[in-house]
Amino acid sequence: MTTIKKAELVTLLAEAQETSKKDAEATLNTVFELFADVIISQQKGIKLGEIGTLKVDVVPERTHRNVQTGEPILKPEHYGIKFKASKPFKEELAEVAVQG
Repeated sequence: MTTIKKAELVTLLAEAQETSKKDAEATLNTVFELFADVIISQQKGIKLGEIGTLKVDVVPERTHRNVQTGEPILKPEHYGIKFKASKPFKEELAEVAVQG
């Protein structure tokens, strides 16, 4: 399984919108900046159409261990982000044959 890179996404967007790669990259950058702004400044999730939702959660304080020294380290409460795929998207993905 591989990950699509931003440059590939720009190319796909340019082809789908019948526009230049430069314009597609500007659009994609704007979308990414808006996502980051909403998530960081407002701590709100984002519904991604029929694909699913980026959800902001509070991760509770907990103790970790330094693997080299064994010393306990307290990690304070913080925000984390999760992706939750929608049920129709999961079902559609499950029907795709595994390649490789």
